[in-house]
Amino acid sequence: GADERPARKQMRKPVKPLTAGIISHRVKSPKANMTIYDLAGHREYYSSHSSILEHISNTTPSIFLLLLNLLLSIKQITAQLYYWSAMIGNVCNECPQQSSIIVVGTHADCISD
Repeated sequence: GADERPARKQMRKPVKPLTAGIISHRVKSPKANMTIYDLAGHREYYSSHSSILEHISNTTPSIFLLLLNLLLSIKQITAQLYYWSAMIGNVCNECPQQSSIIVVGTHADCISD
């Protein structure tokens, strides 16, 4: 009939999972396979961080690279260091594998004497 439409071929693009405030990067090599999670440091994303940290730290050994902006005040740097170390410590408290935290100060080249 006149109302019949030809079937459309549906083309679906692969969907990349996305969580606000978290970007993942997959790294593969002959010696190691890993996923790097880049977590936004803004407070509005903190709730999504705990769930992803619990998931990844319970499934694989984890190394946390904590970047701290040295241009911030000592009070702000201390607060961030405390927050993130406590968050990671709480999440990894009962993990089957030991996790490590590496702290890196950024923007050191911008500090004037």
